[in-house]
Amino acid sequence: MSLSSQYVHQEEALQRILDALSSLAVRVVVTTGFGLAPDELELPASALVRAYVPHRALLPHAALVVTHGGMGTIMAAFACGIPLVCLPLGRDQPGNASRVAALGAGVALRQDADERAIARAVSGALTSVTLRAGAARMRASVASYGGGRRAVEALEGLAAGTTRTKVQGRPP
Repeated sequence: MSLSSQYVHQEEALQRILDALSSLAVRVVVTTGFGLAPDELELPASALVRAYVPHRALLPHAALVVTHGGMGTIMAAFACGIPLVCLPLGRDQPGNASRVAALGAGVALRQDADERAIARAVSGALTSVTLRAGAARMRASVASYGGGRRAVEALEGLAAGTTRTKVQGRPP
């Protein structure tokens, strides 16, 4: 679970999610970012809190990501084929969360979702074959990007005034 690496006054939302997860038989790793001290949260026994853990160290072992809907966390979950539960806090996050749901790779909740709604969403997402399949489709899509190679080639082509590769199906 992560609600931004930046401090955005996420204490209340983090605590609400933790309280919801305390009723479930799940292990939780919470990242708070560096603006919020981990000891500011009341943790269930099943939770571990850290200011930061690299996505690539944690996500390959995760069954689900609960997030604010930031693009970095979404793309990291997609790259690993992990379904998401998004609880947007602001900025572009409501749109991102809606798109995750539209892609069938996760669930979008309202910012003010209560503990029961969060627990239901997490329980459902953990057992949903449909969301797991949607997340797997997104993993394949992200893998097709070539680790960013195609994007770098396209940007280099634009900078040089030419295109070296097709971008979004358009001819070079």
